[in-house]
Amino acid sequence: MYGDVFHGSCVFLYALYLIYKEKSMEKQRLNDFVGAAFYGRYMLLLMGTFAIYMGFIYNDMASMPLHWGKSG
Repeated sequence: MYGDVFHGSCVFLYALYLIYKEKSMEKQRLNDFVGAAFYGRYMLLLMGTFAIYMGFIYNDMASMPLHWGKSG
């Protein structure tokens, strides 16, 4: 996991979707990829949260710098 605000937001929103659909997805038969993501949904939520946090620390969004103000 790397610090990027955009990538972290995508992972965070996907994890929120999995958590929101938790009850209906438990009853379905899931393929390997979706099943692994579903069972790791809370880990994905944390990974997305910390990627957003580190993206702000690294000043990085979609491989472009965030300009918060004057530097130096």
